[in-house]
Amino acid sequence: RIVPTGMTPGRLVTDAFAHDGVLGQRVRAWAAFHPELTVDQTAARIDAVVGPRLEARSLGFGAAEISEPGINKATALQSLIDHLGLSAESVWAFGDGVNDHEMLLWAGRGHAMGNADLDTKAKADRVIGTNLEDAVAQTLETLF
Repeated sequence: RIVPTGMTPGRLVTDAFAHDGVLGQRVRAWAAFHPELTVDQTAARIDAVVGPRLEARSLGFGAAEISEPGINKATALQSLIDHLGLSAESVWAFGDGVNDHEMLLWAGRGHAMGNADLDTKAKADRVIGTNLEDAVAQTLETLF
């Protein structure tokens, strides 16, 4: 665990979403790991401290992504394309996990990796090859 000096884990979690945040920076999303707990168990412990102010999703590899409700890859991409003057229809997104669901549904073309779980594949417009097959690169080559 990584906890700044003089701060308890519980205070770190509650302060993370406060106006001044941790070390003067507001936290929008972070990853939580526990060597002995599942992602769901880790999320439940975090929920016991901060309540329903957070959403937790699996990042894979035994880690949970914890964020404010509505903060996800889709909202980040929406902010970017708003700045660039583009539309979601022009975006191709690639994902392989639960934390990609909103993005795959939001994008004009959502691609799930062949190694993704069935629920993630169901959110995509198309299922491509696996990470080990360089499927993202192969799919992008079809654009050029």
